[in-house]
Amino acid sequence: MLTIDSDSNIVYANPAVEDILGYAPAELIGSSKMKIIPERLEPVHVAALASYVATGERNIDWDGIELPALHKDGHEVPTLISLREHEHNGEQYFTGIIRDVTEQRQRESQLQEQKDRLNEFADILTHDIRNPLSIAYGYTEIAHEQHESPELERVLASLTRIDDLVSDILALSKRGEV
Repeated sequence: MLTIDSDSNIVYANPAVEDILGYAPAELIGSSKMKIIPERLEPVHVAALASYVATGERNIDWDGIELPALHKDGHEVPTLISLREHEHNGEQYFTGIIRDVTEQRQRESQLQEQKDRLNEFADILTHDIRNPLSIAYGYTEIAHEQHESPELERVLASLTRIDDLVSDILALSKRGEV
């Protein structure tokens, strides 16, 4: 958790900030919030705070905005920040509860990779099953036309059922339910 004043100076940092950003609280208190803002985002932060202080209009979601923060070693940390505004002795302050979402983003990425592999597998499976299935169905249909028999009707029904199952598997994989 960090608290900044209306001039963007950090006035409070709890110990958990060290786990997330690598700074001991004492290293942050008294410094500008820009110490933890990636350089490419500094103009946006300056403008957003100035605009809010001047107009009172929020231009971001204060209940959870995902922004990168700058770690002490220079790498960016994906964070989820919830902000609150408060006054103390007539001064305006902003407190942000910061959560590191690195692991969550990694899990989401891994899940997406698994989903992509599953879709690829389903596509290959349907192709590799449907081609010989179509051939078997075609030959069985020809044989059934030449020699009608209940056995060939059952074979055709079974082949149709297999094709339906393949279609269901493909549909489920596309929806991410397999």
